[in-house]
Amino acid sequence: MRFLKVTHYLLTRVTILVLLLLLLVSGYFLWSNSRTYSAAEDVYESLLQLKPEETEEGKADFSELRKANPDVCGWLTVTGTKIDYPVVQGKDNLYYMNRDYYGNPSLAGSIFLDTRNNSSFSDAYSLVYGHHMDDHLMFGDLDLFKDEQFFRLNSTATILTEDRVLHLQVLALLEQPDSVEEIFDPSRWESDLSQFGAFIKDNAVYVRESALKELSDKPTMVQAVSLVTCASGHTGTRTVLVLIAPRTDSPGVPEGDVPSETPSKPPAKTGDTLFNSPMLWGGLLGVSLMTLIAARLIEKRRKKN
Repeated sequence: MRFLKVTHYLLTRVTILVLLLLLLVSGYFLWSNSRTYSAAEDVYESLLQLKPEETEEGKADFSELRKANPDVCGWLTVTGTKIDYPVVQGKDNLYYMNRDYYGNPSLAGSIFLDTRNNSSFSDAYSLVYGHHMDDHLMFGDLDLFKDEQFFRLNSTATILTEDRVLHLQVLALLEQPDSVEEIFDPSRWESDLSQFGAFIKDNAVYVRESALKELSDKPTMVQAVSLVTCASGHTGTRTVLVLIAPRTDSPGVPEGDVPSETPSKPPAKTGDTLFNSPMLWGGLLGVSLMTLIAARLIEKRRKKN
């Protein structure tokens, strides 16, 4: 009998210690997430103060943005969303995953262009990545397009560059594994988008027929830009919003702008990680707290008996 009491006592104490540890860990990650989101919001607000305006000549002044970061290559705005960010291009596709626009360490990262793409957005097909975050930050608002009515009502976006403005229209929403070359290998569409329309038609969650027709009828006169983030709750799956615009400049690399000799693979992950999930750690904090209270009540009742 004494052995059972001692065993029960030790198990109770160990359980309480484990719950306290979980309480501390989940509390820390909630605090860390709060700081991450707060910092991302601060950076977002500060960048909006630097947003360039389109001129009558169809250009934009990036001088202030370039002072803060010479890696800037454009400014992306998606109508109907809070996606309104400068686009940067790093030395590889990992550089800006955990750095903000100012180069500071940040789990929110930046909105960045694939290093295999031309920084002038003159390629037939370009890839732009952003973390999947709550509170309408970074590319979290791509989830809004999963609602068919929202997809139908919000159809435009723009990318400002120093030399021109891309007036984009939404083509399709897809959810695809990150191994799909048709989405994640820009070199597949180096010359034109002749077969891209067929892939979109076969794989899209939603597609805008008028944009698909334009792409199918004029594959050499249209360019596409895909906005990519992690799909909620699906490891290895990406949410992809595909947009198209008239291709006003000739294909190729402008003089003095040479792409990396070693092609960079797409990021392994562009979204909230397991350790950067407010819902996960908030839930764990609540469960740990309730279990700890229940354990203490059971212990008190046992002592009374």
